Amino acid sequence: MKRVGEMEFLSGAREWAEEMFGGCELGDARRTRRVVEYMARQAANPSGSTNEVCQGDDAAAEGAYRLLRNEAIKPQELQEGPLRRTAERCAGRETILAIQDTAALAYSHSVAEELGDLGGGRGILVHSTLAVDGQTKEVLGLLDQQWWIRPDEEPGAKRRRKRCYQEKESYK
Repeated sequence: MKRVGEMEFLSGAREWAEEMFGGCELGDARRTRRVVEYMARQAANPSGSTNEVCQGDDAAAEGAYRLLRNEAIKPQELQEGPLRRTAERCAGRETILAIQDTAALAYSHSVAEELGDLGGGRGILVHSTLAVDGQTKEVLGLLDQQWWIRPDEEPGAKRRRKRCYQEKESYK
């Protein structure tokens, strides 16, 4: 059962999802609605799995999985709406800070074997850059995001020295 504060957060998550993902052009308005719905659920419970954020709603979970597996939707198409909205929110501001960091997303289910070595698990690496208003400290949105799968190579120091700088993860 939800407490009032959680319902308010879910409402705020839905508004955020609509603002950020409502402009995605995915070839079908139903896909965009499903992305907004799923992102609102995920924003309300950022660490939750798809099943957890769907809270026992089997139809919502299946819809989310179908959306995530849909080969007609490219990751770049999901990024375009939020990136465009962030650019709009940055316009006219005096100082924008670009804050960046890389995160390792580790997975343990069956798809993990298809992902890269994280040095203690399998997953993907994601480098995100957020726009923050330098005066108000308001987070304006995502400016850029790159993701990659680390190849299954022996990471030894000698191998790293042989690669040119542009081929190293630190360059990203």
